[in-house]
Parts: sequence; C-alpha cells; structure tokens
Amino acid sequence: MQRAWLFLIFCLLSCGRTGLLDFGSPKLSAAPRELDLGEGFPAGPLLTGEVTLTSVGRVDVSALRAEWQQASRGLFTVEAVPATLKWDQSVTLKVTYQPTLPPRDDVAQLLVTSNALPITIAVRARTLDPCNAGNCKVDGNSPCVSDARCVAGVCVKTPRTGAACTDDNACTLNDACDAQGECVGQPVVCDMPPATVCFDANRLATYSTGSCTPQGQCLYEPMLTTCPFGCRDNRCFDPCAGVTCNTPPSQCHEMMGECVPQLPVGTCRYDLEPGKACTDGNSCSVQDTCNEQGACVGQPMVCNRPPGPRCVDEDHSEVYEPMGVCVAGTCNYTQRTDFCDIACLRGQCMVGCNVSLVAGSGVDGFREGAAAQARFSTPYGLAVDSNNDIYVNDTGNGAVRLIRNGQVSTPAGASNLPGPHDVALDGAGGLLVGAQGGVIRIANGMQQRIAGNGVGGPAVDGPALSAGFGKEVSVLGSSADTVYVADADNHSIRLLHNGQVTTFAGTGAVGWVDGPNLSAQFSHPHELAFLGNDLIVPDALTNTIRRLSSTTTTTVAGDGTPGMLNGPLAQARFNTPLDVGVDPQGAIYVADSGNSCIRRISSTRVTTFAGVCGASGYQEGNASQARFSDPAGVFVTRGAVFFISDMQNNRVRRIDCFAAP
Repeated sequence: MQRAWLFLIFCLLSCGRTGLLDFGSPKLSAAPRELDLGEGFPAGPLLTGEVTLTSVGRVDVSALRAEWQQASRGLFTVEAVPATLKWDQSVTLKVTYQPTLPPRDDVAQLLVTSNALPITIAVRARTLDPCNAGNCKVDGNSPCVSDARCVAGVCVKTPRTGAACTDDNACTLNDACDAQGECVGQPVVCDMPPATVCFDANRLATYSTGSCTPQGQCLYEPMLTTCPFGCRDNRCFDPCAGVTCNTPPSQCHEMMGECVPQLPVGTCRYDLEPGKACTDGNSCSVQDTCNEQGACVGQPMVCNRPPGPRCVDEDHSEVYEPMGVCVAGTCNYTQRTDFCDIACLRGQCMVGCNVSLVAGSGVDGFREGAAAQARFSTPYGLAVDSNNDIYVNDTGNGAVRLIRNGQVSTPAGASNLPGPHDVALDGAGGLLVGAQGGVIRIANGMQQRIAGNGVGGPAVDGPALSAGFGKEVSVLGSSADTVYVADADNHSIRLLHNGQVTTFAGTGAVGWVDGPNLSAQFSHPHELAFLGNDLIVPDALTNTIRRLSSTTTTTVAGDGTPGMLNGPLAQARFNTPLDVGVDPQGAIYVADSGNSCIRRISSTRVTTFAGVCGASGYQEGNASQARFSDPAGVFVTRGAVFFISDMQNNRVRRIDCFAAP
C-alpha cells in the first residue's frame, strides 16, 4: 500500500500536476479587531494598546503594512510592522494615542494589508475635560478677575485689565491688573546714583545702579578705588592727562609713544622699531632700514642695469658698460659707440649671420608637403606676414605658394596665375600679385584683377581695368586700393589709387636719369620696398638702387657699371639687382642676382651681407661662406629676420644674425 502511494505521488510530480500539494492561500488574523485605548487628560501620559497579527495559513504572509485609513486629528500612532510573517508566526503592534484638547471621543481605522485579505481594526480613545467647577472659580479676594468659566476644557477667567490694585510690594509703582488677571506693578528703578567724589585724599568713591530696600528706598553702595597719584577734583589724578606722545627722538623710534605717569607730569617713552624704512641722507644708498641699535643704515646702490644698447644708425651701436657709478642718486654708465662690421640690428652690432634652408629640395618642379621635400620652379618675389607665414611667387608654376609650420601648400585661388612675377601683402588679409599685364588680388580663395588689361604691352594710364602694363610687373601695396607697380618692360613706376592708374615716376624711355619723378629714367626697374614714406627700387639694367620720394628720384648706390664692388655708395657696383628689403634701422638689402649674393647698403657704404659674390652654388651655414644662385627676392621682417628666394636653386632660404653673447 505504501508503495502505491509513493507511485501515485511520483506520477503527479512527473506529469506536472502539483495542485494536489498546494498548501493554500496566505491567511492573516488580528486580535482584537476593536481596540479601546481608554481615556486621559490633555498633556497627560500616552494611552497605549496592542494588536496581535498572526499568520494562520500554511503560506507566508508578505508585503505586510499597517497604516491609518482614518485617524481623527492625527493623534493615533502605530509602530512599524515586519514585511513578512512566516506561517504560524505572530507580531504584536503597539498602538498609542496622545490626549489633546478639546475634550472629545476620537476614533480611527487601522488598515492592515498584505498578500492575504486586508483587515480593518477599529481603535477608540477619549480626551477628558480637565476643567470643573472645583478648579475654575473666582478668588473672592482678587480685584483683577470678574468671573471664571470652563471653555473647551480650559478655565477662562475674565481679567479687569487696567484696574487699580495693590501688589503689596513697596518696590513697585503704578500697580494695575494685567491681561492675565494678575496685579502687577512697575519695578522701582534705582538708576540715579550719587556723583563720583573723592572719598579721601587717596581714594575715589564711585556709585553704580542701586537696589530697592523693603521700605521702597534706593540704596547705593560706594566702590572705592585707590588713586596711585592721589584723588583731586573728584577723580584720580592722571599725570599723563593732556600729554601727547607723537614726537619721537629719531626716525627709528615708533611714531607714537607711551606716556609714563609720574609726578608732577608724565614723561613719553618711545620704543625702537628695527626694520622700519628710513632715510640715511645718502642718495646713493638703497633699502635704508633701522637696525637694532636705532641707526638708519642703507645698502650701497648697485649700478648694474645699464640702458640697453641702441642703434645710432645702420652701422653704429651705442652700448654702455655693465657697471656704473652712483652720483647724486643716479647711476651713470660709461657709454661708447661701436662700429658694426656686419650691421646694427635690434640695438646691437651683429657679429655673425647664419643661412639656413626654409623650403625646397632644389629640384625644379611642383610638390606640396614637408618643406625640405617640396619643389618650386624659379621662385621670385616673396612676402612674410606677422605670423611668419611665407608667401612665395613660384613663377615657373604660375602660383603663389605658402610655407607654414614646416609645410608647403598652395592657398585657394593662388594657382593658374598668368605670368606671376611678384607677391605682396595688401594689409587687409589679401595677396597682391604682379602678373602679366596687371595686378591680381587674391582674397577668400578668389582671384580678382584690380588693375591692367592682362595683355602685357605699352604703358597706358587711366581706369584701372583698362590700363596697360608690361609682362614683368612687381607690386607693393599700402592697401588693396593703393598699389605701387614696378613696370619693368615699360621702365616706369606706376600707381593704382582709387580705381585709377597713373605714372608715378619715369618717362618710359630707357636710361639713368635722376630728378623730378616724371622726368626720371629707369631701365627695367624691379621689385619695390618702403623706406619710411619713400620707395626703394632696384633698377636692374642700370645696376643701381634708386629712391623715390613723392616728388623726386635719386640714386642711392651704384655707379651704373655691372660688376661687384663694395665701398662708398657712389662707387659701388651691382650686377642685375632684382629685389630690395629694408631693415628696421633703414639699411637696404639687395638681391644682387647677377653676383649670386645679398648686398647691404647703409647710409655710407655697400657691403656683402651673405653669400660669396661671383660664386654661385648652394651652401648653408656661416653667411660669409654660404652660396646662392641668382637670388631674386629678399624680405626683411620687423624682427630683422631675412628671407631669400634663391631662384636657380629653387629654394627659400633664411638668414639669422646674432650679437656677441
């Protein structure tokens, strides 16, 4: 038989029919279902009771909660219940009630919820009235209450506010009934003590607020103070009264002193103030300070900050000895004027210059990318902006190239240029390009012809876009609408201004004639530079460097004979100079293309600045030993750094000069 039952249970489990083993639903009981907490007086002890919850089924009771479904005035509380009751387990909940006025019966409904059926428990409690005829009556001897009655459990008495009464206290005044029915008087204030007086020759008597006696009289007790220097005129005598200590014996004492009382008059005492700033009377001492002994001592002025060197002119530097001498508080430095063999730049004589590669592999062609591997084709004029971005007129490639951060690229709009010869900055973020037959402006990736008909022919003045220019055009702009043009083929200097082209200098005839600008003669003038408000122009085929003011053309250097000769300006010789740059001191640097070197012109002499004149080639390093091959462009930055377009080497070079350490 036992085996049969086991077999039946096994079949039920294996067939998924477990309903026969179900223990039923969760069940919860509560006792009592009605709870009376009793009665109590307001502000008395809490009324308490208990409710017991029991899990009476064979399944655990879960999600158990007890909360007030209805609770009068919120005076009922119940402690927290556990979340789960296992079957046949109980929990007792403490229920409390706080009796509070007004007196009344209070009821509440405690709702117990869980996964079993909800249970409601009725809870009742009462607040008793503490007020009765025995404890709420008028004292027949009280003049301040007219009647008494119970109101909502409180004894309310009607005060005779303001009625005269007597509180039997001699130390009060103006006794009267207050709003609580009490007889209250105003305390007698003893705040008129006797004046301070000399109790005797050496003691001072002072009085403070007094006290009221049972008889209603004010009593003031004296406080006696012994006066070290005697009592006079009803106060302790002070020998320092009227003594001001503000005249120290020296600048090394504290400004304000302390009076030391003594008879007949107090004396002033001043402390020394070590470390205080002072003046020792010697203008050649500094950091004057009071020492521990009260003496003002300074440190000798050290004159080791001479004025910086400055360029007196292009070839001389004014320098000062590193140590000077103090005279009457001022450092005087011995100065001298040094002659600069190379140049005066940044205030100092340069003792050497180095030539380095900026960009270009030396192979004729077109390649972008890393500067040292880039390729150019006959680079001519160039310009450098304030960010040290270099713009190169790449003549053979018909483009303007950009060298920036060691990379070579072609800016948008700067390719497919017709016979570009020169590039300049227009001061408004654009580029000016001297191209065949006119001037092109590149800005925002766009090309715009701003002067010339683009043909390349005879010089024709007039409206900008119908004006005539030759094929080799160099430009220099003070703005996008004020451009000076070296018109090499037409042997003249032209001006674009306000949409009109005029001849600024030159008759158009080949020659070498100075004088009024419009009577001057040039022979293939090339790229230009500003020297102040004047123009500097290399006149390639007269082998001279010319200067143009607003009215007059003069020769700066060169005797007109092609060759290579340094020395005085008028005897110097150049060989096809193609470009010029001007340093901050006003010296002129010449791309002496035919001599394959860079020449320098000061106000008195012509020298070789970089390269070995007459020996073309390619070599970096010391400027005096470097080699160039037909340099065609030179640009000098405001910081006196030199950039050279080395035409036949298809490279861009840089020259940096340095002073003695």
